[in-house]
Amino acid sequence: MNENELSDALRRSLPPRPDAKGWADGARRKARTRRVAVASAALLAVVGVGVPLAGQLADEPPSIVASPAPSTPTPAAPWIPEACDAAGIEPLVDGALPPDAARLWLCGAPASEGYPVAFIGAPEPLEGDRVADAVADFNARERSEGVLDCMGGFHVPFTAVAEYPDGTRRAVRMGGCGELVDAADYVGGFREGGDDYLATLEGLWAAQREELTYTWAGTDVSCTETTRSVWSEVAPAELTRALACVDGRPVELPADLTADLLASVAADFTDDGRQPLISGAPQFVLLTPAGDPVALLGWGDVLAWHHGSAYRTWAMPDDLRGRIDDFLGQLPAPTTEPTAEPTPVQLPEEPLVGIVRQVCADISGLALPADTVQPEGLPSGVQRAWLCGDPRFGGNVGPLEPLTTQPDRVVEAINALPVSTADACTEIGGPTHHVVLDYADGGRTVVAMETVNCQFVGGSREGGAQLTDDLLAMWQAQREATPQPFTDEVALCSPYDENGYPSYLNSLLPVQRAELTRGVACGLPKGTEGFDAAPMEVALPPDLLLPMGQAQLEPLDPVQPQHSRWPVGLPILVLLNQYGDPMTATVGPDATGVVFINEVTGEQGLWTPTEAERGLLLEVLAGMRTEG
Repeated sequence: MNENELSDALRRSLPPRPDAKGWADGARRKARTRRVAVASAALLAVVGVGVPLAGQLADEPPSIVASPAPSTPTPAAPWIPEACDAAGIEPLVDGALPPDAARLWLCGAPASEGYPVAFIGAPEPLEGDRVADAVADFNARERSEGVLDCMGGFHVPFTAVAEYPDGTRRAVRMGGCGELVDAADYVGGFREGGDDYLATLEGLWAAQREELTYTWAGTDVSCTETTRSVWSEVAPAELTRALACVDGRPVELPADLTADLLASVAADFTDDGRQPLISGAPQFVLLTPAGDPVALLGWGDVLAWHHGSAYRTWAMPDDLRGRIDDFLGQLPAPTTEPTAEPTPVQLPEEPLVGIVRQVCADISGLALPADTVQPEGLPSGVQRAWLCGDPRFGGNVGPLEPLTTQPDRVVEAINALPVSTADACTEIGGPTHHVVLDYADGGRTVVAMETVNCQFVGGSREGGAQLTDDLLAMWQAQREATPQPFTDEVALCSPYDENGYPSYLNSLLPVQRAELTRGVACGLPKGTEGFDAAPMEVALPPDLLLPMGQAQLEPLDPVQPQHSRWPVGLPILVLLNQYGDPMTATVGPDATGVVFINEVTGEQGLWTPTEAERGLLLEVLAGMRTEG
């Protein structure tokens, strides 16, 4: 049984659990009942506790603190550091972490379909000499070739992010089979011993916390999903804070309730050997001084939390439950205010760089990194979307026009994809397309879509190949409803590489030869040697486009295609349809033939021109090298 099958089996054994929101509503109802019986005591509670809370809740903060805030508060560090954002992380250097890291962050991982529990790392970085120790420990580990499949057990997912003095971040993460992997490209830096490395990091952080007595004072814990720490154990005796989850928001309990709750948990918890995979919104989140969480979930008549591969449980005393209900009952019920619609902005035009839009050129040039799709998905409100190909593979080019017809369909398609469970995928090796979402408020999100192997979408979901097909269908439907012909004059020829191969341009959308409307020939100038010279670009006459588009192609030899014997450095033809979608064909020596290979439509073959047609083609190629 593999890990996914095990997770499915465990999920089926999950007992029904109370809803956290319903429990909060019940607390209010029970509190109202008690106030009828003990009106005088309740009045004191309202005066002493309710008034300050009402003032704090007026602007709907993300969390509620029982005591008034200090007059000059110091903002707490975020529970999940900004350094854990995967966007902008650089690959390792020769499979290693450079030794001059200034800080090291330990990041957890979001919940997944196979394991619906989010892991939380450390809110504070490792600093000083311990950073060098952590980097050296990774670099000293034995290299491996990576693992494509395994039958091993569960490994705590984590990412160690090294931050350098110039702001560069490089990272390693736990692979699905317990190996360590380059977090930036998933194809390098393989090292053995991921579990042991996490234990080493835990020891380094523990030593630093003991020396510096780090305290996390924030309240932005998750009350909508189950969380647990990446550390091997969070002992009940180490807990110092308690937050109740009310309507999806954390509410810090007063000091007396916190003290009594934590004392009862530490004294009365039991180890439960059962292993059903329970998850969902917690009722309480307990914290250590450094912010390591213990999320308490309702499980029958008790509260349970994850501990190792099993659980610990605790039955809350009735009197304590009543006091907490009384406290929470003083909180005003949540109000729903209308969501303000963003004011649409005039989005800037995307200039052309050759036959691609600037935004796509920025992505292929690594000037515009992709974003990570978070577990909650992408927001709606898209005003337009761009689809960018991967020029590394046959010059893939996306549509030149944006999708403006119901562009939120792109968001819906991405959010509907399953969360990826393919942690053991270690190779890419194929095109990665990108969709760019421009929002009405001026924001922009870039989502990468891998089309092979794990087919990651946005780094967290899977199904990149099918998503690409679905998005292309949206563009095609828009064209059928509102055609937008492309009439701009653009440069279509690019330099040849050092081996004499030209730069091809081929659309992600199907381009039929019969639909070609214009094109150019690109070739190295006559009289030049090597392949460094700038190519010439000459427009093709309509008298050539017509027979080229209507001719029956001669099938290519499946064993040794005709063009496989042609020399390098020959001219090519870059041809466009009415929408500006390109396709590229290769011209044979002395223009005796032209080979078409269209990966999208599947058409392949050799066009042999008549003598008159060949004469026209040679006129176009007059200033170019036609012998290779």
